Amino acid sequence: MKLSKKAADYIHAGDGSYFCAQCVEANAAVTLCREMRPQDRISAIGSCIKWKEGAPAFNPEQRNFDGHSPTELRYEENKAGFGCKRCNHFNREDYCCEEVSEKGPPDQGVIMPGACCNEWRKDPIFGIIN
Repeated sequence: MKLSKKAADYIHAGDGSYFCAQCVEANAAVTLCREMRPQDRISAIGSCIKWKEGAPAFNPEQRNFDGHSPTELRYEENKAGFGCKRCNHFNREDYCCEEVSEKGPPDQGVIMPGACCNEWRKDPIFGIIN
């Protein structure tokens, strides 16, 4: 059974990059993230399941000392970016996903190439190209 868009935290916020450099939880300039433990570092080209659209607004003084590990957050770095169009689960012909249902908002009835969710897995070919 497929996950609902809500359960998968499906978002459609633009072109399908979803980098730490575009996340309000991050401060990519100093390689820290509000969601991660203080000893863990991020990259501007990283992303995780807690990504939230917006200009990086994390002040290092606000670090969460009970943060998550990169593994718990499924943190990954991908120079080409993230998004359904770069995911192994995405069916490019039918605009659907093996893991997430197309039903429900946003994007009623389809999974958009520029969207993303917590089930993202790098496609061996499309995951590395623009």
